[in-house]
Amino acid sequence: MDPKSQVLSWQTKVAFSLSNKFQKVVVLTHERNNILDSEIPTNTEIIVFPLFFLKAPMRWFGGKYLLNFWVLYLNWKYKIDRCFIHMNFEWATYFAPAFKIFSIPVIVWYAHGSVSKKLIRAHKFATRIISSTIEGFRIPSNKLSLIGQSIDLDQFELIDFKEEKSSNLIYVGRISSSKNLEKIIDVLNLIVNKQDKKQIKLLIIGDTLTSNDKHYKASLLQQIETLNLQENVIFKGHLQQNEIIGLYKDVFAHISFSSTGSLDKTLVESLAVGCPVLTSNDAMVAILDHEYHIKLDDINGAAILVNNLFDYQLDLDRKKLRSLVINKHDYKSFIEKLVEKIKDVK
Repeated sequence: MDPKSQVLSWQTKVAFSLSNKFQKVVVLTHERNNILDSEIPTNTEIIVFPLFFLKAPMRWFGGKYLLNFWVLYLNWKYKIDRCFIHMNFEWATYFAPAFKIFSIPVIVWYAHGSVSKKLIRAHKFATRIISSTIEGFRIPSNKLSLIGQSIDLDQFELIDFKEEKSSNLIYVGRISSSKNLEKIIDVLNLIVNKQDKKQIKLLIIGDTLTSNDKHYKASLLQQIETLNLQENVIFKGHLQQNEIIGLYKDVFAHISFSSTGSLDKTLVESLAVGCPVLTSNDAMVAILDHEYHIKLDDINGAAILVNNLFDYQLDLDRKKLRSLVINKHDYKSFIEKLVEKIKDVK
């Protein structure tokens, strides 16, 4: 629970939105940061997991399962009648005994392309699975409900783009090997050299989170130096959402070679403001026309698409791009559908 987190700020927003729809909301979280008591809805409790059970030596003796006694107490104290697990799907497995004793249905949100043994176990104990798209949960299941993504259209308004051409291409997201940023740099290299459009720049919005990410960024910097693209690739670091929205005014496309498979929220945010998206993300196929879909192994094809968007950017129908999000992937309809699915479980 941290509204200023680089990647998980929306957890807080979802929890507080649910407070408007239910009599009482009890949030169990690993951390609570940057939230004042006065900002918490009056019917909401934020409780941090007792670290004693999660650290050595207790974790060696099944500390996560021993937390069932604590959850049993919370179930009794707050008269919990359903559980929504947002992101941390493993707790559906760890807390299964406490939920079963009180006959509490468990609703799990999961939106990622990977399928692990832990996810398979969690699916077994879950009453319902909620995801953004079919690509976000790849276990065949009659428990699955799809509700789309959650873009705040009041924040991501249709932008009044500049009347002259922009030379900026943008990437928004974590700097990680799964995002295949080296492919984007290869695309840029083709455009700058073969198409002789040396004015085009790639703005990379986001930062590293792990040591592996830092090593990956170092390899990107080496690649950029080898290709002599130091003037064309700009690392902007982590930016707040309002800062990113401001950058879109001078961007002609958002590009992503992500191989994660699940619906990338930053891509849908780009569509909401009227910025075209070029992506290899399979989940975006259901939203975008095929002309905006690129293949992971087709650098030349991606370069052609980027080049075309640069040339014809002033002719784009921005309202049409935004319409792909309205009532399908906007935050208001997301919360309404989420609440409906949570209340509907028995």
